[in-house]
Amino acid sequence: MVWPVAGQGVWAYRARVIDNSEPIDVRAYVRADEELGLLYAQDVSCSASFGEGRVFRTNPARDPAPEVVRLAGLEGRRGVLKTGNLKLIPAVGHAVTNAKRDFRLEPAEGGFEEVCAFHHMANAMQFFRDLLGPEVFEDEPFGPLTIRVQDRTVSAQVGAFFPGQHMIRLADTPHPAARSGDICLHEFTHAVVHRIARLDDEFASPIARGINEGFADYAQATFFNDPRFGDWVRDEPKGARRCDDKSLRLKADPQDPQDRYKVGAAWAALLWDFRGLVGPGVADAIAFHSLQFLMPRCTYDTARQALHHADLALFPARRNGRHKAQIDQVFNGRLA
Repeated sequence: MVWPVAGQGVWAYRARVIDNSEPIDVRAYVRADEELGLLYAQDVSCSASFGEGRVFRTNPARDPAPEVVRLAGLEGRRGVLKTGNLKLIPAVGHAVTNAKRDFRLEPAEGGFEEVCAFHHMANAMQFFRDLLGPEVFEDEPFGPLTIRVQDRTVSAQVGAFFPGQHMIRLADTPHPAARSGDICLHEFTHAVVHRIARLDDEFASPIARGINEGFADYAQATFFNDPRFGDWVRDEPKGARRCDDKSLRLKADPQDPQDRYKVGAAWAALLWDFRGLVGPGVADAIAFHSLQFLMPRCTYDTARQALHHADLALFPARRNGRHKAQIDQVFNGRLA
């Protein structure tokens, strides 16, 4: 065939590449010469695995105008917001569907919260899959994890993870939590922490429960590269909590750990300090790999050792990890 190039025509071959083991169906055009130079290529299989949706990139306060995004990983029956690990449902009524996987809804339309939550939860899953490997999602609560939006039963908490139900519930108006990526990432992180370390079970120490909150605060902050948390849902532009708060401390007072959110805020701040010293890639890897070395009855000392063990496993340097000094520096700086 003849292919148009810079106002002229060149002879070209039409090619097609299919991989049955992956959703790949590439249509391509190459020059009909010895070099076979590529003129154009497109993977036309996208509609088999992806859809489109309209969402708020982070939350309506930071990004007032929703944008169109690709919805990755859709599986099963066409037109349903579901993967092998995630399932979206509303608290009332039926789940939104579209046979063409076109979920570009407006904020006032029914189903918009489901689309936002699916996008943010899928992003969270990819974030942790890249860090920890796909094996983390091969067991409960990801079989699948149900995300229930517009749920007024959790209005006081904004969002909550229920391990026994394999469910995350996201609150409804006046600020629907599903529209807020920081809330979605936070709650999804609780599911990951539960899967690996059970820091939220009935035998967990107050410190463990606080560290669980801290991991969730830190995960959304590093993902969005913004230390704020809960700025939109709580209508606090500076953030209901902030990872860059210099005043936060892990206090040795045995009564202080009873407030898990205070402990969590300080733990998130410690990890944010570490991120500032070694960079987000290294900090994220060490922080979340440390979950493998934590237990429900952990203390501040065992949490420090968990970071050291993760550092040694990922970045060995003689008998210690490469970032031992930085871990001790941020710990000593945040201990009261």
